Amino acid sequence: MEFSQSKINEVKEIVKNKYQTLYPDKMDRYYHILGVAKMAKYLANIYNVDESRAEICGLVHDFYKYESIDEMKTLIDPKDLNECIKYPVLFHSYASSEALKKVFNIDDLEMKSAIRNHVFGHINQTKLEEIVLISDYTEETRQYPDCIKVRKTLLDGNLNKAIYDSTLNTINFIKKKNIEPHPMQVLVLNEYRRKLIMSKLEDVLNGLKRINPENVVAYDSNLSSPFFDFIVVATVGSVRQANQALSYIKEELAKENFDIKSYEGFDSEWVLIDGYDFLIHIMTESERERINIDKLYMNLDKLDIEKLL
Repeated sequence: MEFSQSKINEVKEIVKNKYQTLYPDKMDRYYHILGVAKMAKYLANIYNVDESRAEICGLVHDFYKYESIDEMKTLIDPKDLNECIKYPVLFHSYASSEALKKVFNIDDLEMKSAIRNHVFGHINQTKLEEIVLISDYTEETRQYPDCIKVRKTLLDGNLNKAIYDSTLNTINFIKKKNIEPHPMQVLVLNEYRRKLIMSKLEDVLNGLKRINPENVVAYDSNLSSPFFDFIVVATVGSVRQANQALSYIKEELAKENFDIKSYEGFDSEWVLIDGYDFLIHIMTESERERINIDKLYMNLDKLDIEKLL
């Protein structure tokens, strides 16, 4: 459903009047709300999400930010009360999601979920939900160093890394206050970490694909190694191809602002690339047979890379 500009203006005016009337000393929150709506609209345009829905989610996400706990309890589904009591930061997001229908007469389950989950997010989020989550952290009035850094990552085009970094920053922040993170925060962190891993793997394979390698195998070392998430072994036809592969892989990773830690074996039959959290072996067939590198990883699961090659 797409909303008219008049409907967006109506929502904005209701939010503005509420803050001016009930919370005139908290207008900085209203400007934060406008910032979230602006960022959400901007990101929606980039990621092919309806801008009007994203903007309204931004306008509504903190509608009940300053209501009393007792009042918010009357708005929240009783089955959610125990969770909100344990994690009080959820009261306003769960309550504000109810405002979408009760106050603004908008019946949209995805928008409701985006508002409800704008604090921690959840696994398997839609693009709209991702946009509202990260907009809350990165809108332009957020001038904390961590937020500025994540905003740059986001505006550079790396949505997954922005969500991962913002989630990690939030978890570290609350841990310093001796507060345990919500289990969903940990799940979201792990999900987006895995997305980053797979994005790096795709970049590596895109680099390799440019030299038409043979017998490319990607091993999943995420659970078995404290250092590396995946290991790639590829056969090339010559030393020159191995050098080209190194250059192309670095080029593909740089497009996503990823870097490599080091490499060894330039101008040799075995180039080893350390990408901080992954390893790549680029080898001639004779060198691969001589080292028998695949035997070293025989106990690891293989990642399905057929669609990426």
